[in-house]
Amino acid sequence: MNKVIALLSASVVLSALTACGTAGNLPLASTPLRAPAAAPQSAELQAQSILGINKEIKKSVEAAFAAKDKNADKFITPDEFPVQTPLEFQHFRRFDDNKDGRLTASEMSPGIFGKVMDVMQITATASFLFDQLDVNNDGKIFKEEASASRLPGVAANFDLYLGKPWYSSKKLTYLRRTDFENLVAFALTNPEAKK
Repeated sequence: MNKVIALLSASVVLSALTACGTAGNLPLASTPLRAPAAAPQSAELQAQSILGINKEIKKSVEAAFAAKDKNADKFITPDEFPVQTPLEFQHFRRFDDNKDGRLTASEMSPGIFGKVMDVMQITATASFLFDQLDVNNDGKIFKEEASASRLPGVAANFDLYLGKPWYSSKKLTYLRRTDFENLVAFALTNPEAKK
């Protein structure tokens, strides 16, 4: 009976692995293990990218708020915004959720749907740029490739976004897709980024 259960268990595991597409990738005992040529973008990498992009958006909003809050009272008044035209007043009022005539940092932050849309747009833009700049299709953006970008701030801030592999403390010499998406998020949300 135990042999039947063991055989059924092995059959279920093998069929599950086949369904996941990994049974064909299992190394045989006589086959040496080799590192994959290019690691596929996993859900974990996508999650890291989304978190990184969201972090860049948050930093950008906080920096913009701090720059406008001249007296550091945690509020932005129309004078600090500055509101000088009717169009600027409409823009100010759009942020002012409680219509008290002043803005808080939370009012300037995009809501959950705004953040999702921002992240999706930035991810799509970064992915498109990554594919355009990765001329040799190796899944890596080197400094020379990044310098071809016309997006201000990408080439100038390349070194700030170099990641580290999990197995080493040394920084990489290239940007992975996730690192590049975070760099693009920084460049798009910080117009004062170096050119």
